[in-house]
Amino acid sequence: MKITLLQTGKTTDKHISELVDLYANRIKKYSVFEIKTLLMLRIQGNMPVQEQKIKEAAKILQTITDDDYVVYLMRKVRS
Repeated sequence: MKITLLQTGKTTDKHISELVDLYANRIKKYSVFEIKTLLMLRIQGNMPVQEQKIKEAAKILQTITDDDYVVYLMRKVRS
């Protein structure tokens, strides 16, 4: 089995990067593991946020296949 971490954009949060590295090293002992980073669109001019989300979702869907088992992880954003 191959495990791929598909992340949208690079993180600047040091804690998240450290945790990704920690778990990547653990997982690599048991399975083929890779990290793919999708470079996401920056908000262009007056592009509505909803339109940006739709374009990013399309890019994600192009990356995964029907045979993939997908687990979605989301970081809660504090307001």
